[in-house]
Amino acid sequence: MNDDSAYLPILRRVGLVLIVIGVLDVGVMIYCIIHRVRYSSSFNVFAIIAGIFLMRGSLRAAGVIATMASFMLAVFLGITLAWPIFLSPGLAFAALRIYPMKSLAYVIFLTAFLGFLFWVVRQLRCEIVLAATKRSATDIRSLTGPILAGAAIVLILAPIMRSTLRSDRAKRAEQIAAGEVGNGYSFCVTSMKTVRTSRGKTATAVVTAWNDHEIRQIQVNFDE
Repeated sequence: MNDDSAYLPILRRVGLVLIVIGVLDVGVMIYCIIHRVRYSSSFNVFAIIAGIFLMRGSLRAAGVIATMASFMLAVFLGITLAWPIFLSPGLAFAALRIYPMKSLAYVIFLTAFLGFLFWVVRQLRCEIVLAATKRSATDIRSLTGPILAGAAIVLILAPIMRSTLRSDRAKRAEQIAAGEVGNGYSFCVTSMKTVRTSRGKTATAVVTAWNDHEIRQIQVNFDE
Protein backbone atom coordinates (compact mmCIF):
# COMPACT_ATOMS: atom_id res chain seq x y z
CA MET A 1 0.00 0.00 0.00
CA ASN A 2 1.23 3.47 -0.90
CA ASP A 3 2.45 5.36 2.17
CA ASP A 4 0.32 8.31 1.09
CA SER A 5 -2.85 6.23 1.57
CA ALA A 6 -1.73 4.06 4.50
CA TYR A 7 -3.94 6.12 6.79
CA LEU A 8 -7.16 5.26 4.94
CA PRO A 9 -7.77 1.83 6.53
CA ILE A 10 -7.44 3.41 9.99
CA LEU A 11 -9.95 6.16 9.24
CA ARG A 12 -12.34 3.71 7.61
CA ARG A 13 -12.10 1.29 10.54
CA VAL A 14 -12.95 4.03 13.03
CA GLY A 15 -15.63 5.38 10.70
CA LEU A 16 -17.29 1.98 10.37
CA VAL A 17 -17.38 1.52 14.14
CA LEU A 18 -18.87 5.00 14.59
CA ILE A 19 -21.56 4.31 12.01
CA VAL A 20 -22.49 0.98 13.60
CA ILE A 21 -22.67 2.54 17.07
CA GLY A 22 -24.64 5.49 15.72
CA VAL A 23 -27.19 3.25 13.96
CA LEU A 24 -27.62 1.10 17.08
CA ASP A 25 -28.00 4.23 19.20
CA VAL A 26 -30.67 5.64 16.87
CA GLY A 27 -32.51 2.32 17.10
CA VAL A 28 -32.43 2.41 20.89
CA MET A 29 -33.57 6.03 20.88
CA ILE A 30 -36.55 5.24 18.63
CA TYR A 31 -37.48 2.28 20.82
CA CYS A 32 -37.37 4.47 23.93
CA ILE A 33 -39.49 7.17 22.28
CA ILE A 34 -42.12 4.62 21.23
CA HIS A 35 -42.25 3.09 24.71
CA ARG A 36 -41.95 6.45 26.49
CA VAL A 37 -38.70 5.54 28.20
CA ARG A 38 -36.27 8.30 29.17
CA TYR A 39 -33.11 8.14 27.10
CA SER A 40 -30.29 10.51 26.27
CA SER A 41 -27.12 9.98 24.28
CA SER A 42 -24.18 11.90 22.85
CA PHE A 43 -23.90 9.74 19.73
CA ASN A 44 -26.79 8.73 17.41
CA VAL A 45 -26.88 10.89 14.24
CA PHE A 46 -23.62 12.71 15.06
CA ALA A 47 -21.72 9.41 15.18
CA ILE A 48 -23.17 8.39 11.82
CA ILE A 49 -22.19 11.68 10.18
CA ALA A 50 -18.70 11.54 11.71
CA GLY A 51 -18.33 7.94 10.53
CA ILE A 52 -19.30 8.87 6.96
CA PHE A 53 -16.64 11.60 6.83
CA LEU A 54 -14.01 9.16 8.09
CA MET A 55 -15.08 6.49 5.61
CA ARG A 56 -14.45 9.06 2.89
CA GLY A 57 -10.92 9.55 4.23
CA SER A 58 -11.27 13.11 5.52
CA LEU A 59 -8.17 14.01 7.54
CA ARG A 60 -9.76 17.29 8.60
CA ALA A 61 -12.72 15.36 10.04
CA ALA A 62 -10.28 12.99 11.77
CA GLY A 63 -8.71 15.96 13.57
CA VAL A 64 -12.08 17.37 14.64
CA ILE A 65 -13.35 13.98 15.84
CA ALA A 66 -10.16 13.29 17.81
CA THR A 67 -10.52 16.68 19.48
CA MET A 68 -14.16 16.05 20.39
CA ALA A 69 -13.42 12.53 21.63
CA SER A 70 -10.56 13.74 23.85
CA PHE A 71 -12.84 16.45 25.31
CA MET A 72 -15.62 13.94 26.02
CA LEU A 73 -13.10 11.51 27.52
CA ALA A 74 -11.82 14.19 29.92
CA VAL A 75 -15.37 15.17 30.95
CA PHE A 76 -16.74 11.66 31.53
CA LEU A 77 -13.55 10.39 33.14
CA GLY A 78 -13.58 13.39 35.49
CA ILE A 79 -17.22 12.79 36.41
CA THR A 80 -16.46 9.11 37.00
CA LEU A 81 -13.59 9.91 39.33
CA ALA A 82 -15.66 12.53 41.16
CA TRP A 83 -18.81 10.37 41.34
CA PRO A 84 -19.38 10.80 45.13
CA ILE A 85 -20.03 14.49 44.46
CA PHE A 86 -22.63 13.82 41.76
CA LEU A 87 -24.22 10.75 43.38
CA SER A 88 -24.78 9.92 47.03
CA PRO A 89 -22.51 6.99 48.03
CA GLY A 90 -25.37 5.60 50.10
CA LEU A 91 -27.63 5.53 47.04
CA ALA A 92 -24.89 3.94 44.92
CA PHE A 93 -24.33 1.14 47.44
CA ALA A 94 -28.08 0.63 47.81
CA ALA A 95 -28.42 0.25 44.04
CA LEU A 96 -25.54 -2.22 44.07
CA ARG A 97 -27.29 -4.33 46.73
CA ILE A 98 -30.81 -4.15 45.34
CA TYR A 99 -30.03 -4.23 41.60
CA PRO A 100 -26.63 -5.96 41.32
CA MET A 101 -26.97 -7.03 37.68
CA LYS A 102 -28.24 -3.61 36.56
CA SER A 103 -25.42 -1.91 38.47
CA LEU A 104 -22.86 -4.27 36.93
CA ALA A 105 -24.26 -3.60 33.46
CA TYR A 106 -23.94 0.15 34.05
CA VAL A 107 -20.30 -0.21 35.16
CA ILE A 108 -19.53 -2.36 32.11
CA PHE A 109 -21.22 0.15 29.80
CA LEU A 110 -19.35 3.09 31.33
CA THR A 111 -16.03 1.26 31.10
CA ALA A 112 -16.71 0.34 27.47
CA PHE A 113 -17.73 3.91 26.68
CA LEU A 114 -14.53 5.37 28.14
CA GLY A 115 -12.48 2.67 26.44
CA PHE A 116 -14.14 3.44 23.12
CA LEU A 117 -13.36 7.16 23.37
CA PHE A 118 -9.74 6.35 24.25
CA TRP A 119 -9.52 3.97 21.28
CA VAL A 120 -10.87 6.62 18.89
CA VAL A 121 -8.31 9.16 20.08
CA ARG A 122 -5.43 6.68 19.81
CA GLN A 123 -6.45 5.58 16.32
CA LEU A 124 -6.94 9.07 14.93
CA ARG A 125 -3.75 10.39 16.56
CA CYS A 126 -1.44 7.55 15.57
CA GLU A 127 1.78 8.35 13.68
CA ILE A 128 0.42 7.25 10.29
CA VAL A 129 -2.58 9.58 10.49
CA LEU A 130 -0.53 12.49 11.84
CA ALA A 131 2.06 12.05 9.07
CA ALA A 132 -0.68 12.07 6.43
CA THR A 133 -2.18 15.17 8.03
CA LYS A 134 1.16 16.98 7.78
CA ARG A 135 1.54 16.00 4.12
CA SER A 136 -1.93 17.35 3.37
CA ALA A 137 -1.01 20.71 4.96
CA THR A 138 -3.93 20.30 7.39
CA ASP A 139 -3.41 21.80 10.82
CA ILE A 140 -2.80 19.25 13.58
CA ARG A 141 -4.97 20.17 16.51
CA SER A 142 -3.43 20.00 19.97
CA LEU A 143 -5.37 17.82 22.41
CA THR A 144 -4.14 19.75 25.43
CA GLY A 145 -6.82 22.41 25.05
CA PRO A 146 -9.86 20.11 24.86
CA ILE A 147 -8.56 17.89 27.66
CA LEU A 148 -8.00 20.87 29.95
CA ALA A 149 -11.41 22.29 28.96
CA GLY A 150 -13.10 18.99 29.83
CA ALA A 151 -11.33 18.83 33.18
CA ALA A 152 -12.23 22.47 33.88
CA ILE A 153 -15.92 21.78 33.26
CA VAL A 154 -15.88 19.01 35.85
CA LEU A 155 -14.00 21.20 38.35
CA ILE A 156 -16.53 23.99 37.87
CA LEU A 157 -19.60 21.74 37.80
CA ALA A 158 -18.70 19.66 40.86
CA PRO A 159 -18.92 22.42 43.51
CA ILE A 160 -22.03 23.87 41.84
CA MET A 161 -23.74 20.47 41.98
CA ARG A 162 -22.60 19.91 45.54
CA SER A 163 -23.93 23.31 46.61
CA THR A 164 -27.24 22.90 44.75
CA LEU A 165 -28.00 19.42 46.03
CA ARG A 166 -27.19 20.44 49.62
CA SER A 167 -28.98 23.79 49.57
CA ASP A 168 -31.96 24.79 51.67
CA ARG A 169 -34.20 24.16 48.66
CA ALA A 170 -32.87 20.61 48.38
CA LYS A 171 -33.47 20.01 52.08
CA ARG A 172 -37.02 21.29 51.72
CA ALA A 173 -37.62 18.95 48.78
CA GLU A 174 -36.31 16.02 50.82
CA GLN A 175 -38.62 16.93 53.70
CA ILE A 176 -41.64 17.00 51.38
CA ALA A 177 -40.63 13.61 49.92
CA ALA A 178 -40.18 12.21 53.43
CA GLY A 179 -43.74 13.24 54.24
CA GLU A 180 -44.98 11.28 51.22
CA VAL A 181 -43.11 7.99 51.73
CA GLY A 182 -42.83 7.87 55.51
CA ASN A 183 -40.00 6.79 57.78
CA GLY A 184 -37.19 4.34 57.10
CA TYR A 185 -35.80 5.96 53.98
CA SER A 186 -32.72 7.98 53.12
CA PHE A 187 -33.12 10.84 50.66
CA CYS A 188 -31.11 12.59 47.98
CA VAL A 189 -32.15 15.25 45.47
CA THR A 190 -31.01 14.05 42.03
CA SER A 191 -32.32 16.97 39.98
CA MET A 192 -33.85 20.36 40.58
CA LYS A 193 -35.05 23.26 38.48
CA THR A 194 -36.90 26.52 39.05
CA VAL A 195 -39.73 27.71 36.81
CA ARG A 196 -41.04 31.28 36.81
CA THR A 197 -44.82 31.59 36.66
CA SER A 198 -47.32 34.40 37.09
CA ARG A 199 -47.51 33.45 40.77
CA GLY A 200 -43.73 33.58 41.26
CA LYS A 201 -41.01 30.94 41.35
CA THR A 202 -41.90 27.26 41.53
CA ALA A 203 -39.23 24.65 42.26
CA THR A 204 -39.50 21.16 40.81
CA ALA A 205 -37.21 18.47 42.21
CA VAL A 206 -36.76 14.75 41.81
CA VAL A 207 -35.92 13.15 45.14
CA THR A 208 -34.60 9.62 45.29
CA ALA A 209 -35.60 7.71 48.40
CA TRP A 210 -34.04 4.40 49.33
CA ASN A 211 -33.79 1.79 52.06
CA ASP A 212 -32.47 -1.77 52.20
CA HIS A 213 -35.25 -3.09 49.96
CA GLU A 214 -36.21 -0.52 47.35
CA ILE A 215 -35.32 2.68 45.54
CA ARG A 216 -38.03 5.18 44.69
CA GLN A 217 -38.12 8.48 42.83
CA ILE A 218 -40.53 11.16 44.02
CA GLN A 219 -41.22 14.38 42.15
CA VAL A 220 -42.06 17.30 44.41
CA ASN A 221 -43.11 20.86 43.67
CA PHE A 222 -43.14 23.85 45.97
CA ASP A 223 -43.29 27.63 45.77
CA GLU A 224 -40.13 29.50 46.65
